[in-house]
Formats: sequence, structure tokens, C-alpha cells
Amino acid sequence: MLLFFPLLKPFAHLLVRLVPARVDVADPSQPIYLDWAARETPSVALAGAAREALRMVDVFETMLRGTLDSLNRGDRKRVTETARMDSVLDRLDTAIKEYLTSLDTDALDDTDHRRLSEILAFTTNLEHAGDIVEKSLMPLAAKRIKRGISFSEGSREEIREMLDRLTSNARAAAAVFMTEGITHRRGPRAADSEERRRAVGTEDQFRHHRRAGRL
Repeated sequence: MLLFFPLLKPFAHLLVRLVPARVDVADPSQPIYLDWAARETPSVALAGAAREALRMVDVFETMLRGTLDSLNRGDRKRVTETARMDSVLDRLDTAIKEYLTSLDTDALDDTDHRRLSEILAFTTNLEHAGDIVEKSLMPLAAKRIKRGISFSEGSREEIREMLDRLTSNARAAAAVFMTEGITHRRGPRAADSEERRRAVGTEDQFRHHRRAGRL
């Protein structure tokens, strides 16, 4: 048995590298796919960061569903819960940025550099969209609920359509985002910049409804 003791410490270090740290599933702001041991292999590290970015899409969709639910139910508690989801987006965005900026840029080829830039731009846009929901829409919803002002059926339907459009745009942007990752591995192509910005229409749509007096 003593012959195995010298091997235990290296084996323990190996397990630490191979077995990811346990993630608190009750805390959605904790990254799942950012493997710090994978940074030595840029393509693997970037793939993990991209998967984490897609979790931000899920969180943003949850915010949009919570917004609609808040307006339908007139529930101030639901408004508060939905607004707090922006903190989840902020923390994931920060974690992804810290992870990507820790990569050795000298080890990245041109394709890796492009993908890194795409991930940073994508997460920044999602974080910005979450800020708009949290800082612009939710306070207005809370104010209406507090004053007991209900939406007309027509306004409620228009808001539902707007949130559905934002959800569809976020999903379309996510699909383009992942397609670009696959395409870059196969060879460069000219990306459709309009589609890549489909999730950034959030602010314009909210402003439109505020000017129209619907929010």
C-alpha cells in the first residue's frame, strides 16, 4: 500500500482538474460552463463561454415572461422578482468577461480572436437588454400597479406582442450566434450584421410604447 502513497497527491490534482466544481443550482448567476482548466485549449474555452452566453438568453427570456406575468396579474412581488433577474445577467456577463480576458491572447489564432469578440459583443447586448427591462419597464409596471391603473385589453395585447417579438429576436440572435461559431471553425464568412443585432431592438420598442403612452 505504501507504494501508492506518492501517487495520491498527483492523482488528487488530476481529479481537481477533471471534475468541475459543484455549482449551486439554486443560484442561476453561478457559471456552469466556464472551465478554468480548459483555458489552455482556446477552442474548448471559447465553446464553454459561448454555452454560458446562451444561459444569458434563457435568463433574458425568463425576464420577459416575468414581465408579462407581472402585468397580467398586477403583482408587485412578481415585478420585484423579475427585476432581480437583471442581477443574474450582470453576474454572468461579468464572469464570462473575466474568463475570456484571462485567456492567453498569444495562443489565439485569427478565428479564435473573432469568436472571442463575438461572444463579448453578444453578452454585452444581452446585459444591456436586461438593464432596459429592469430600469425602464419594471418601474413603470410597478407604478401602474401601485396606482391601481390597469391596461386596456388592446394595450395588454400589444404589450404581449412586443414581448413575444423580443423573445423571438433573442432566440434568432442566439441561433445566429451559435451558427457563427460553427462557421468560423469551418472557414470565414461575411456575417449578417443586421441579424446579429436583432436582440438590440429592445430599447427602441420600449421607447415607442412609452411615447405612445401605453406603458
